[in-house]
Order: sequence, then C-alpha cells, then structure tokens
Amino acid sequence: GILGSKDRSSNLMEDERHASGLSSIARRFLAGVLEHASALSAFAAPTIDSYWRVTSGSWAPTRACWGIENRTCMIRFISASNGDGRGARFEWRQPSSAANPYLALATFVAAGIDGIQRGLTPPNHVVGDAYSLDDGCGLDLLPTSLTEAIEALKDDEKLHAILGDDFVQWYLHSVETEELQTCPRMYRQSDSRVAHGVLTNNLGEIDKVRRLWGSADDGSLINLTNEEIAQRSAGLANWCVQQYAELR
Repeated sequence: GILGSKDRSSNLMEDERHASGLSSIARRFLAGVLEHASALSAFAAPTIDSYWRVTSGSWAPTRACWGIENRTCMIRFISASNGDGRGARFEWRQPSSAANPYLALATFVAAGIDGIQRGLTPPNHVVGDAYSLDDGCGLDLLPTSLTEAIEALKDDEKLHAILGDDFVQWYLHSVETEELQTCPRMYRQSDSRVAHGVLTNNLGEIDKVRRLWGSADDGSLINLTNEEIAQRSAGLANWCVQQYAELR
C-alpha cells in the first residue's frame, strides 16, 4: 500500500528526519491498521483453513507488529530504493489466498483512515525475528482461528463506525452461516487437523498438531497419546468421510 498526494505526483510515505523513517501520516495510518489487526483477520483470513498458516516460521504474521524490510511482521515497510521516495510502501502480510481482495483492501484502508483521523501512534518497529517475541513484548497476538477473528470484529466498534454497521452485520452473518456452520460446532479447529491425520494415517500430522495447538488447547493435546487423540477425533473423521462421499 502507498500513501500518495491527491494528484498522484508524490509519495507521502517517508520522512528521513524521523527515527522510524516514516512520515507523520504514514505513522498514523500504520497505527490504525495495527490497532484493528485482530478484526481485520476476519477479512484477511475469512475461512477456517486460512489459519493453518498463522504459526511460527510460516512467513505469515502471528503478532500485530511492523518492521523495516522484515517479512516476519504483519506490516513490512519497504523503503524507497530509487532515492526519490516513490518506491516506499507498506506490504500487508496478513491476508491469505482465500481473502476477497476488494473487501480486504477496503477494510485495510478503513483501519488506516481511523488511525489518521485519531492521530494514533504505532509501536516501535520489530528488529529481527518477530516469531521469537514473548508475551511481555506488548504486541498483541493475532487470531489463530476464524472464530477468534469473528469475535474480534464483533467487538471492534470503531471499525464498525467506519465500515458501516449494516455492512459488518451482513459480513458476519455471511461468514458465520456459510463457513463456520460447514463443520460441526462440537469440534475445534485443532480437531479437524487431527482428523486429517487420522484419515491419512499420518502420525506425523498428529504429532505436529500436538505441538502447534497444545497451548491453545490448555495443554490437553500435549498430554494425550496418539491413540487417544485419534479416538477423540474419530467422530469428525467419520463426518469428513461422509462429506467427501457426498461430493463424489
């Protein structure tokens, strides 16, 4: 994303006099995007499967943070390489391939506009691996499931005001009915990944989900054996088989 003048003749992103390298308007825009990051996940990652990539080392962001030429951050600031400022831009690394580009871009801009209007200030940029940050860093974790993203969007009243409540309610209804109700409510996202391991007899997949989702599942997956995990997910595995059969 690039912030430019109305006549499109100049790039308004950079200010070498500021420690961050960003202009005042770019800093405020960035702060707005980061403040609304959790709610933006509902648009940037609008399907259940979008959240498999939200994990350490995947090159998808896991925290609401930004960095200079840093691909482990949610927002990567790319400074101008031609010396005249025209190449400076933000790279928003949150959207998955399933995102509607029109809705994602519109909500990204809306969040940035809110930051400009309210004069928000962004946190310091992250230097190094953003995945290695601990919980004391002060930077919010991004949602790790569609359910979390939907709840964040429901709670973000300031974003509602910019986008329009009618649109937000329509979008929430669409996602909740068309996406979340395609899977049994009794199962969590972690179970669906285990079910895939059960269906393919892939114990490595089961081990992986134990590591990735153990903390989000109150540690219960970590303490279960492969057989216990498989038994726990047998119902969902059977449901998946039925769905595949119907599709055929």
